[in-house]
Amino acid sequence: MDIVLFLIGISCLFRYNQAWVLSIIFILCSTYLQLNIKDPLFNNVLFVHNVNDIGIIIYVLFFFKILFTRGAEFTGSLQNAVTVFLLFLVLNGIYDILFNDSSAIDVVKFLRGRLLLTAVYIVPRLYVDEVKGSFRQVAIITVFVCSLLIFQTLTSIEIVKFRFDEGRGIKPPITAIIFTIFYLFNYWNISKIKSYTASLICFLTIALNLKMTYAVSVLLITFVFILFRSSLEMNKKVIAVLSVVIISFVFLGISDKFCNRLTSVVQETNTISAGKTSGNFSYRILHAKERFDYIIKSPATAVRGIGYISESNYHKKTFRLGCWNEERNRVDQLDNGDIMWSNIFVRVGLLGCFFYIVLFGYLIRKFYEERYMSDYYTLWFSYLLITLLFTSFGNESMWYGYFFLYPITEYFALNTENYFVYDT
Repeated sequence: MDIVLFLIGISCLFRYNQAWVLSIIFILCSTYLQLNIKDPLFNNVLFVHNVNDIGIIIYVLFFFKILFTRGAEFTGSLQNAVTVFLLFLVLNGIYDILFNDSSAIDVVKFLRGRLLLTAVYIVPRLYVDEVKGSFRQVAIITVFVCSLLIFQTLTSIEIVKFRFDEGRGIKPPITAIIFTIFYLFNYWNISKIKSYTASLICFLTIALNLKMTYAVSVLLITFVFILFRSSLEMNKKVIAVLSVVIISFVFLGISDKFCNRLTSVVQETNTISAGKTSGNFSYRILHAKERFDYIIKSPATAVRGIGYISESNYHKKTFRLGCWNEERNRVDQLDNGDIMWSNIFVRVGLLGCFFYIVLFGYLIRKFYEERYMSDYYTLWFSYLLITLLFTSFGNESMWYGYFFLYPITEYFALNTENYFVYDT
């Protein structure tokens, strides 16, 4: 399937359908929206490869096509924040090769995951319709995928082979969070029935999988949006917040499994101070803490982390917590798919963490400052804030360049009066 998407993407690239090119880049670089697809039609067709590498190839072609035909903007507040972060990553990689004996291949593999951050230089040269159209396309695709997951879960009819966790079911796409919220508040001004139905479909995949991190993220984003929504009077905000609380309790009362999951999370907080894991929540907190405690022991690792060495080339048993790797007969020391903070501490240390937070914080601040102009800004502010402060402990997508593709593109599209977005 990725080869088919690659060919479609190349065709769209030369047919000047850049909206679909952006959508295909995002889908491939996120490895099918982080879906755990086990179907052979979606992986390693024709030859062994990574799906996200196919997306990166399209992105490189897309970047240079826009650069040579429309130009780019390499200076600006957001561009400067990205440049500083990328410069640190590159210099850190060079240090890795020269002084840590890391292979150039390991460094390149790490840096390629952040390549999509360079989209900030060409996005101001995209048509507004291309930017908004791509975001809408991914939203529709997410609703379709979520509908498929709901159908397969409820009927046990397997159309596409996904990884199925016993007692949990199929993991929802990472975009289920953002589009649950954006459809709930009718970001695209479509009919309310369509918008609410799409929001419900996205959220049902989260509920059916008992994905607590995603569910709480949706709840927190809703709270923040209501509280900071400038067009709402205070009494209406209070009523809206109380309504969300009541609906949440009703949902917990209906879903015993969700209620039990939430109760266990609350109980796990008692074991964290003792350094003991009693479930996913305590495991994630202590996993990140173990990495943080390790890197601050040495000035070198505190500044730049352990580096970009791959898991297969790292032969030390430094950490106690991690996913068990049968091939290496140990827990994975560097890689994990759930905890962004663990990755950032290990890979780039406190200095890299600082530059990352500056970049992320800049986007949050700009959307916050513009929230009086439109609820769209408030939505993006709420989503990014909760993603950084909460969702990042249960997912690592925000550590990769593809995560920033739509916050950056939508920021420039929403700021057409203040920023030059290529148009005719």
